[in-house]
Amino acid sequence: MISMLMIASVMSLFFTACDDDDEDENKNAVCPTASYNGDLVITAFGVTLEPTDWSVSITDGNEKSLTLVAGEFNVVVPMPGGKTIERTIKTYKLENVGYELNDGIVKFLPGEFVTTDGVFETIKVNIVSGSIDSSTQDMLLDLTVQPEGMPMPMALAFTTKAVE
Repeated sequence: MISMLMIASVMSLFFTACDDDDEDENKNAVCPTASYNGDLVITAFGVTLEPTDWSVSITDGNEKSLTLVAGEFNVVVPMPGGKTIERTIKTYKLENVGYELNDGIVKFLPGEFVTTDGVFETIKVNIVSGSIDSSTQDMLLDLTVQPEGMPMPMALAFTTKAVE
């Protein structure tokens, strides 16, 4: 019974409300259901594209891992000869994304994931780095994404603020 109370106490400290009314001691907590919108810069086939809007949400968080849900995005890469390569990556999930929490900064641990968006049978995703500043709710996320059939991964750089 005592261990259940301990677990509940720890979880309540971790999953605190994510608004500005929190006391300072709660500023180190991860919001388990936060949504982030911001600029996504994609580099594909050596070409860096203009920033586009993108969204990432956090779901199913606990004290060691969380789930990142990446929103849909389009890629149109100009190629020599006036041709283009076009891909639409639908919404996909990365489950069991590890992180560390230190001094109000959530730092995503590098990791490799294989997922699907319901269109591509496999999408290889590699989290290179990422962080969320718990005081400002700014998110930075660098990753590579390689849908099946694409010969090389695309580099994605995401910069955002939390949506209230």
